[in-house]
Amino acid sequence: FLLPAYYTAAEFARSGFFQMSAITSLNLLMTFLVSVIEKPKANGRLPLSTKLILTFFTAFSLFLTVNSFIRMSMYIGMYGLTQLRVLTSVFMIMLCVIFVIVLIRIFFERFKYFNWILITCALTCVLISVTNVDTHISKYNYLKYTQGEIGVDFEHFEDLGCAAVPELIKLANSDDYLDSRLAQNALKNIA
Repeated sequence: FLLPAYYTAAEFARSGFFQMSAITSLNLLMTFLVSVIEKPKANGRLPLSTKLILTFFTAFSLFLTVNSFIRMSMYIGMYGLTQLRVLTSVFMIMLCVIFVIVLIRIFFERFKYFNWILITCALTCVLISVTNVDTHISKYNYLKYTQGEIGVDFEHFEDLGCAAVPELIKLANSDDYLDSRLAQNALKNIA
């Protein structure tokens, strides 16, 4: 939960995400290949040693995903939300659910895991599609700014467009002269 001295928050979160992506991709590939190539015993089940190895790969991938999510949460706490940070976080949550599904599949071999993975991916896509992410981003960033936890990025508010207008109006009516002027300029640029 501490930022190393030789990293910026962005570098720390980014390195965690790319490390997680590479290792979890390899672990998922190995898990799939082992489950396809490994011959079940006479009772139709995988050997315990194979299950333990697959459990280790999956649990380690889950650990890396949670670690990467914590890094991203720390980054968000320092600088607020953006579309990329939201989508990356949602992707990592989806991966955690997938790893839990794979863990269940390792021990309950009749479990239709592929269907549940497809449902998880589809629901994630639908959730992102129907949620007005930009509005939630602008509300979150405004709230964190009023609590004194982050600064205001007026260019980012402009990029959010109409979704940021209510928060920009609040900032334009604030007592802080500089914030008020910058918010008014951002509103003009959006219009």
